Parts: sequence; C-alpha cells; structure tokens
Amino acid sequence: MRCYECATKSRETEAVAVCTECGRGLCMEHAGIVRVPQFFELPMGMARVTRRCSLDRPRVLCQECREALDCCEARSQG
Repeated sequence: MRCYECATKSRETEAVAVCTECGRGLCMEHAGIVRVPQFFELPMGMARVTRRCSLDRPRVLCQECREALDCCEARSQG
C-alpha cells in the first residue's frame, strides 16, 4: 500500500499506517497520533454519571481527519 498524501504529490512512499477514520494509507511523515479521551458511565441511584478514563485512546489519523477532530473539539469547548 502507498501513502495517499504522497501520491497526491506524485511521490511513491510505502504506507506504514492506516487512518482510523477514513482508511487512507499513510507514511511516517503523514501519520499523526492523537490521544482521544475515553468515557464510561456509572449507575448512581436512578441516574447515570459519566466519568473520564485515566488513559486516553491513541489513534492514527491523517492530516484532514486531525483537522476535523480539532474543529469538533474547538466547537464543543467554546
């Protein structure tokens, strides 16, 4: 498999990872690892309480998917 980003620039580079969101092949230069928070719910009487896990989940993403994730996070915080 070849890196999608390199192919758009007429370069042939072997892919070493796959974007977990869109499935594009990525080389070392274009693969980015982001840490995504994980949450779980606990029953609390009649309600449920959401808590954040102490460890974040690592995800390999391409640049386009990283930008989309950053956009979503920015909107949710402000």
